[in-house]
Amino acid sequence: AIYYGSLLGTMEMVKSGTTCFVDMYFYCRDIAKAVEEIGMRGYIGSGIFDFPSPESGKPFETAVKFIEKYKDKSNLIVPVMAPHALYTCSEETFHKCLDISQKYDLIFHTHVSETEREVKEFVEQKGVRPVEYLYTNGFLSETFLGAHCIWLNDREIDILAEKKVKVSHNPVSNMKIAAGVMRLPDMIRRGVTVSLATDGAASNNSLDMFEVMKVCALLHKVHTGDPTAVSARKVFEMATKNGAESLGLRAGVLKEGYLADLILVNLNEPNAVPYHDFVSNVVYSMQSGNVETVICNGKIIMKERKFPNVEETVILEKAVEIARKMVSGV
Repeated sequence: AIYYGSLLGTMEMVKSGTTCFVDMYFYCRDIAKAVEEIGMRGYIGSGIFDFPSPESGKPFETAVKFIEKYKDKSNLIVPVMAPHALYTCSEETFHKCLDISQKYDLIFHTHVSETEREVKEFVEQKGVRPVEYLYTNGFLSETFLGAHCIWLNDREIDILAEKKVKVSHNPVSNMKIAAGVMRLPDMIRRGVTVSLATDGAASNNSLDMFEVMKVCALLHKVHTGDPTAVSARKVFEMATKNGAESLGLRAGVLKEGYLADLILVNLNEPNAVPYHDFVSNVVYSMQSGNVETVICNGKIIMKERKFPNVEETVILEKAVEIARKMVSGV
């Protein structure tokens, strides 16, 4: 189920122009197998908790085994250290994760201040806000990637900027589960590197980055009452250059010496005409259907919306079959 679900998710991402993603949770070897078959990049972390996960009674040990198996072994699969969150992992676990991330030179990826309740309960227990806690205990750095980061005060945003922390913004997911609205304009003004993400399908349904770009731009305009709060250019950079920068990946721009992770879009569609401002068209007008060809690491992984490496119909049929069995309990 994990394998075919991962094939399904990677196909959806590629069809909407994504060449690289970051993910945490379970059964990472099955996910990695699917990612390599599709041919896209996956920065994958086995989720770590202080209690058993659906995959393992010892999530930390499982994560380390995955890291050791894939570190520097693949052009497409990059392991990351992924403690789930401060409310599911102890300080001791976070320090163990930090040690491993430094030993293997990994991205340190975790959820940060996603809900107001989470922050309130953390302050009641620790007497300090989450980002301040991470800062005081030495967890923040240029390789720290924090998902969500919604409920932050001014001091915490300044800390993220000071430590050059990377932030993953998930506006559609945040809206769907009513988590709140991240202070994106404030982060941009302070120089925080913010990338754009869908979050998992369970929190979004869609893995379409074109949808997320438009929602991001519109959400922050209406939330601030300022139609210039976040420009199309800035959102486009969040979805491309900033995403690559957050991973230390030489990609996200067309430039000599950078990786050939590219997409070709069809401009001969009604939603792409007239052609005045390409970036504005991409963010506000185009959709995933405009993506015709996707190239990852210099190799074509989708051409004219067809996958050369896998049988799409077979995967879709298998995914439907598995989902029906799960629903029926058979």
